[in-house]
Amino acid sequence: MKLIALLIPKFSYSAVEDCDEYILRTRLRYNDVVSGNDVEIINEVYDLSIPSNDFMFACAVVEFGLILRESDFKGDSSFEHLINLLNDVELDDIYKLEFKELVLLAVQNQKLNE
Repeated sequence: MKLIALLIPKFSYSAVEDCDEYILRTRLRYNDVVSGNDVEIINEVYDLSIPSNDFMFACAVVEFGLILRESDFKGDSSFEHLINLLNDVELDDIYKLEFKELVLLAVQNQKLNE
C-alpha cells in the first residue's frame, strides 16, 4: 500500500515594518495529511541580482515549453540558448539530469526533421 502525502497550502501576506534585512519573504504553511504535522517553509530573498540555481532551472523548463509550443511569447528563445542555460545550471538531482536528456533528445529530433 502506497501512502501519498497531500499538501494543502495556505498563503498569507503581511506587511513587515523592519525589512532592512531582506527584500522579499515568502512563507508557505501546510499540514501533512498523513502525519498531521504542521510544516512552515520560509524563504527570504536578500539579493535579486543573483538568481538561484532552482530559479534558473525553472526558467529553462519554461523556455523549453515555449519552444515546443512555438509560442508567440518565446521571444529569442532557442534550443541553443536553452542548452547553454542548462550547462550553467548545477544539475544536482536525477530529475534535472533527466530533463537535460529530454532537451537533448528534442534537439536531435528537430535536426532529423529539418
